[in-house]
Amino acid sequence: MFPTKTKAKRRTRSKPLHRSPIAIVAVVLAALVIRLPMLGKSFIGDEIWTLQFARQPLPHLFSYVATHDSHPPLYYLIIHFWRMLGAGEIWMRIPGVLLGVGTCYLVFLIASEFTSRRGALTAALFAAVSPGLIAISQLARNYVLVTFLIALSTYILIGIIRRP
Repeated sequence: MFPTKTKAKRRTRSKPLHRSPIAIVAVVLAALVIRLPMLGKSFIGDEIWTLQFARQPLPHLFSYVATHDSHPPLYYLIIHFWRMLGAGEIWMRIPGVLLGVGTCYLVFLIASEFTSRRGALTAALFAAVSPGLIAISQLARNYVLVTFLIALSTYILIGIIRRP
C-alpha cells in the first residue's frame, strides 16, 4: 500500500509591520492622540489676535489683516469659516491639530521618495513626536499651516521633478 499524498499546508507569511498600511495609520493616529491633551488650555496673546482677525466680516478681513498683521490671510480665512461650525478653545485649535497630523503624513510621503518604507515610517514617527511640531499644532496660530504648506509644496515639487 502506498501512502496517499496530502497537500502540504501552505504557510502564509504575514507582512512585516513596517510594510503594512497599518503602520502609517498607527503613526498618524499616534500623532493625533499626542496633540489632543493640551487643547483645552486658555488662549494666549497671539491666539487672541488670530480670533480677533477671524471675527472680522469677510470683506474687511483682508484690509484688517494688511493693516494690523504681517502674516498672509489664509489661516485667518480658515478660522473665519471654522468659527461658523463652533467655538471654544478646543474647537478653535482643531484645524492646527489636523494640519499637524497632515504634516506627519506628508513627511512620510516625502521620505518614501528617498528611503525605504521603514525609513519613511521612522521619519513620520519623528515628526509625530517632535516637541516643536506638537507645540505649534496645539496653537490657534498660522505656524502649523506654514509648516504643512512647506511639506505639501516639497512633496509636489518632488513629484514634478520625477515626472517623466
